[in-house]
Amino acid sequence: MPWARVLAIGTLLCSTASSLALGQVVRGRVTQETSAAPVAGALIELLFADSADARAASVLSDPAGGFELRAPGGGRYRLSAKRIGVRRYTSAPFLVAAGETRTQAIVLAAVDYRLPTVVVTASAICAVRPTDRARVTALWDEARTALDAAEISLRDKLFSANVTRYVRTLDPTTLRVITETRSVVRGVVAAPFNSLPADSLSKGGYWREEAGGRTTYYGPDPSVLLSDAFLDDHCFRPVVGAKERAGLTGLAFVPTAGRRVPTVVGTLWLDAQSYELRLVEFGYDRVSAGVDSSVVGGELHFARLPNGAWLVRRWFLRVPVKGRSNQPVTTEGSSPWVLLRPTEPTLSEEGGEVTTDEMRPPARPASIDGVLRDSTGRTPIAGAVVGIGGSSRVSTTDALGRFAFEALPPGPVALVGHAPGYDAFGVSAASANVQLADGERRTLTLTALDARALTLLLCDGRAASWGRGTVHATLRDPVTGAPVAGARVTMQWLSTIGQPAGDSVAQRVTRVSDAQGQVTFCEVPSDRRLTLRVGPANGGALARVETSIAARAVRHVDVTLAAGRPNE
Repeated sequence: MPWARVLAIGTLLCSTASSLALGQVVRGRVTQETSAAPVAGALIELLFADSADARAASVLSDPAGGFELRAPGGGRYRLSAKRIGVRRYTSAPFLVAAGETRTQAIVLAAVDYRLPTVVVTASAICAVRPTDRARVTALWDEARTALDAAEISLRDKLFSANVTRYVRTLDPTTLRVITETRSVVRGVVAAPFNSLPADSLSKGGYWREEAGGRTTYYGPDPSVLLSDAFLDDHCFRPVVGAKERAGLTGLAFVPTAGRRVPTVVGTLWLDAQSYELRLVEFGYDRVSAGVDSSVVGGELHFARLPNGAWLVRRWFLRVPVKGRSNQPVTTEGSSPWVLLRPTEPTLSEEGGEVTTDEMRPPARPASIDGVLRDSTGRTPIAGAVVGIGGSSRVSTTDALGRFAFEALPPGPVALVGHAPGYDAFGVSAASANVQLADGERRTLTLTALDARALTLLLCDGRAASWGRGTVHATLRDPVTGAPVAGARVTMQWLSTIGQPAGDSVAQRVTRVSDAQGQVTFCEVPSDRRLTLRVGPANGGALARVETSIAARAVRHVDVTLAAGRPNE
């Protein structure tokens, strides 16, 4: 079943100067109460005073505290101003005549690092516990301010940036990076996500099974989080950050009772002192059968720039990807454990990072000095190739297993080591994800996979029990040497289990080679003769190989077929 993810960097837009058209204008300056200093980045809203304070226009105050809003027509309005960590300001209603330019000063209190109080109304957002309603409403007002500011910053093109985007394939058990590609672009950034409208997500769900067996996942962008539909579909509760979330206070959200379509669950995390929004993490309240929901989801990390603009600084979405089946088609007798799920899942992670001119210090290159050792951690592996995921850079290990990379950009680096004994299994010998600091010279040791780790990779996370091992085979064409896909491969051995003394019975497991010509037999008995046969159920075999395996060991067998069609 093919799967898809929806998390793409938005189109880069050319920055163009904008000016308000002629009409009704409300302008002014925001200052701090005690010092009269200008307040940059305050969220200023022009509200319809006679329409339940619906928003008519919005803007962020500039570095001098200035703002300018265009009213859609003459009428009664209010001004609202919100600075994170400060109680929201709302003016008395005032009239704006057609064509009038009105000046209105706004004075905000100083930040005192206390959660501001808010007035809780009958239409306040849903709280899981009614006693938490006041705190939930106050935390939401702070988070909403940052989300609004991020949307306005994109709309008004308040910053330029370098955008690094990556796509990774991950091992679903260890989250080890299998492949990675990267790209860097520069410009004025649009929204990081391609998402659906909030009403569509509310009605159809945040992931959908579509025609052709395709499943598409959607992440909530700031506009979705701000929507009435999102608030209608979720209830909130305050939480306290621990471990990696220490120093944060959270607003967790869960689906309201009665939701029947897949919905996101997660937490908005705010700084526990300043109440600035730091990140939104989310998952899904239900996923397709066979998918581990604990590793599916994403994060949005936020940052505030010196000019008051807000942006999604870093993001990712991790979703399952399922490939073509290479699991057994038949089992006969008392077979060992065999994985029966129809496909081999991996994870796809797509994300990115935004670095603005204000955030970017002069970069100093980083470097890596490393050693690659065997699975015991004692013997160096010479002649192995260590590469950097998403690039063509490689380093070949010397006689002492040493490798090195110079002039690396600071940031995440995926190291992948390849050695002949492991390449036969279609896996890397070792890998590591490294976060390099500016100017850092990192020293590290890569240790090759041992038999247990290799078994976990080949047997979908299941280790071999005592008295059992793992046999992996690659089938090759006798003329070209190319892998042979779709061949029937049978493993047979004699078993005395359940038989009278001196008797034995043949046990068999049949599998089909995958696109790389590979098959894996997990949990086969150790220390006895194993016969691997390639060919149709009846008739002559195209290949016949005898082997054996030690307890909890892993063995690879190269099989060259005789002339003929392997799957007739």
